[in-house]
Amino acid sequence: FTALCASYGIARGNGIAVPAYGTVPTGSCSVDGRQDGVTLFVTRLYKVCLGRAPDADGLRYWTNGLWSHANSGRTAAYGFVFSDEFTAHKYDDTAYVTYLYSAFLDRKPDAAGLADWLSRLANGYTREQVFDGFVGSTEFTAICNRYGIVRG
Repeated sequence: FTALCASYGIARGNGIAVPAYGTVPTGSCSVDGRQDGVTLFVTRLYKVCLGRAPDADGLRYWTNGLWSHANSGRTAAYGFVFSDEFTAHKYDDTAYVTYLYSAFLDRKPDAAGLADWLSRLANGYTREQVFDGFVGSTEFTAICNRYGIVRG
């Protein structure tokens, strides 16, 4: 390999250490500088649910919980949607369900789906039951998989 690199006039460099089996990548990638999936997932929750960038302590809390498997994607999502900061907005049912679509399905609500969830709320479903419907979906599972976390 050294000879091949030299034939192209480039320095071979050194390899990147292979992480131990069962570890979870944390921080920025040493090759391209991109953040790990857990950090991106938590940052996304801050942006979509709270409309802001994460604060250092909150980011550390949520990422550590996901890295250590003390929390799951569902647990983290619950922490954001039922936080004092989110609930202080006192969103009506339409806004609440629209946020769930954005946060957990990564899309805007379709008319039939929105009407169904609003009907359920009007007929006795709690917001937590609606939340469970979203975080139990295959679409939310795909989002968790995309970021390398356990849905829970």
